[in-house]
Amino acid sequence: MKKSMMARVGAAFAVLLFLAAVVRGQGSTLQGINALTLTVLDNHGKPMAATDVEFVETQTRERYIQKTDAQGVLTHTFTTGRFWQINIQNVRDYFFWQFEVPPGKNYKLSKTITYDYQRYERETRPAVDRAILMLQTVPQSFAPDAKPTTGLGLAKLEISKGDGQPLLNYPVALTCYKLGKTFTTRTNAAGIATFMVPLDNEYEIDIDGIASYDYTDLPNVPGYRGTKRFTYEPTVIKEKTVRDTTEQFLDPPATEPQPTLLETANSVFLGGGNAQGYGWWPGMPTETWVS
Repeated sequence: MKKSMMARVGAAFAVLLFLAAVVRGQGSTLQGINALTLTVLDNHGKPMAATDVEFVETQTRERYIQKTDAQGVLTHTFTTGRFWQINIQNVRDYFFWQFEVPPGKNYKLSKTITYDYQRYERETRPAVDRAILMLQTVPQSFAPDAKPTTGLGLAKLEISKGDGQPLLNYPVALTCYKLGKTFTTRTNAAGIATFMVPLDNEYEIDIDGIASYDYTDLPNVPGYRGTKRFTYEPTVIKEKTVRDTTEQFLDPPATEPQPTLLETANSVFLGGGNAQGYGWWPGMPTETWVS
């Protein structure tokens, strides 16, 4: 009797081991194997060799640390996790350095990121409470080909809608907390908003009632001309009246906004998709999945 019971228990245990193996096998199949090749550059476009790179799974907090080689490159294979954060030196929890490991297939991912702590600080600083500021509004109207005068620079915003068409006659503003001023204008027929503002200052881009939607900073360079291009789908509010009731609703955007950056000074290309490694947003990794 005891032998029969032990045999049944042994058989049941064997079945459990088999099922556990099957489940593990299925989990491995669902996860897939994903190889990441990461290139890390400094803000001059040079490889960051022998640099510690930390990968943190944002949900499970699983983490790995690995060094780049002499070319600033490392390769890591992910067999677990899905949403990963890249941390390097003082740049921590940077939104643009997150990526997803897609489950269910085997992939190879190539990324290039730029370590620029100054830019990171600029993009992640706490929001300013404008309600306590006494900001002066300064209306402006300049042609895109206007020439900067002494102490001033030309800042142009080229704005397109989701369908690629220029955003026409749309109110846009640059706010400088240091100066205590908000410079306002409208886009022209080509979707260009032109500002003539003091050099050596930081400016927040305000659009459609959104404060600090983006930013553009002017260096202390005489005769500076800077251009920033991005896509913005304006808010469209429609009303529908039935009897004595009026309802308001928003039209869905044609596409998600995808800002791009291009700044020039004295015909010198400064940032955005160049060797400095900036992508769609400043510092955002460029990536390519290959199955």
